[in-house]
Amino acid sequence: MSLADQPVTVSESVYVAQDLEWRVLLTLAGAANPAEMASSGQWSEALFASEHAQATLQVLAQSTAPVALQIPSALDGVVAFADSAALQTTRQTLVAFAQFRRLETMQANLAREVRRLASTRRVEGVQTLLDAARTALRTVELLSPQAASPTQIATLGELAAAYWDRIAEQRHAAPTGFGSLDAALGGGLQPKRLFVVLGGPGSGKTTLINQIAERVATGGRPVVYLTTEDPMSTLLAKTVARLGRIDYGAVLQGRESERTPIDEALRELTGRRSAERLLYIEGNGADLDELTDVAQRHFARFADEAQDGGPGVLVVDYLQRVARAQLKAMRNGVRDLREAVTILTEDLRDLARALNCVVIAVASQSRASGYGNTNALSSAKESGDIEYTADVLMSLAKDENRQAPLRCEARSLSIVKNRLGAQTGVNLDFRPDRQQFTEVAAP
Repeated sequence: MSLADQPVTVSESVYVAQDLEWRVLLTLAGAANPAEMASSGQWSEALFASEHAQATLQVLAQSTAPVALQIPSALDGVVAFADSAALQTTRQTLVAFAQFRRLETMQANLAREVRRLASTRRVEGVQTLLDAARTALRTVELLSPQAASPTQIATLGELAAAYWDRIAEQRHAAPTGFGSLDAALGGGLQPKRLFVVLGGPGSGKTTLINQIAERVATGGRPVVYLTTEDPMSTLLAKTVARLGRIDYGAVLQGRESERTPIDEALRELTGRRSAERLLYIEGNGADLDELTDVAQRHFARFADEAQDGGPGVLVVDYLQRVARAQLKAMRNGVRDLREAVTILTEDLRDLARALNCVVIAVASQSRASGYGNTNALSSAKESGDIEYTADVLMSLAKDENRQAPLRCEARSLSIVKNRLGAQTGVNLDFRPDRQQFTEVAAP
């Protein structure tokens, strides 16, 4: 089946951007090397609807010296862009217009194929048709300003000039409550980054991330926590046990003998900023768009960074379970779990950039890894690609070489990949009866 037969001609009303097109062409023509600039910006004829604009681009794409262009009289008064940022912004607009034209063609061809299959009652081409439809839908999603990831272009000098501005942005890092971890991460959890925390069963990875999430929310950040395994009531019990220094089992069971300390801990919790800023979602995470909408709305409630501490944090607990749910829903035509985990990880990293937030994904380790830190970089269950996509990859495991204090268990949080600093380790003590992690003081 071909989806390119009998291409549809899109009416001019669908694409009216000639003034933008010629502003782009004028800017390219005035460059010292138009061909190099056109190539670096990934310009192509498909971005231009006007026949004359397409022909002009062909000339510019071969020119190594500035070119004087004759602007059509109908567009008299069009001037070049003042800076490269405006040029790149308009490039995104032209890409959108070009995609609209392609989608119009795709829509018409899909409709024709649907009618043909319906008339013949043959189903051998249905899967191909579905794949094409999903591709078209994904193209539409990428046109969203929040989903788009425009190519960034800057000279070394421009990067140097903006150095301190970039350093100032790092001050938006969210402290985790663990000084050594914050130091390794350049101040804490930095926005537009994906953090993946690996751990085996019983390592305490959910308890650790829940504790960090509550600490970040108490500091003023909005936090959205998707839990796919533990009920929200269990996460509440972990926090109450930690704050009230109460036996975790007593909180879970609501023992009458512990009513007074539990009530005191609940009152303390109600007065913390996290009571409003930490939002739990209990579900399977199959609809990532719905999760994104919830996060956007919650973050918007606390958009004043100066007052409320900085960009938000999104926690996904945990990665493989969400991937399985998406696989069942046949999201994006994915056919196996490994691919689903890989795509989900990439989507979460894109989401961190689109929402200017921190994304933390909790992930399970494979049994073959021994649930330790030795081979942590390749131990992510159901995917060998997580380590390539994550900005920071951490592994939480039992520390058999260190004696922990009474009622505590030794844990080691190993940072095995770190785009924000050095690869290092943080020693932690885990107290299961209070569901609490504390940092081990340096000797």
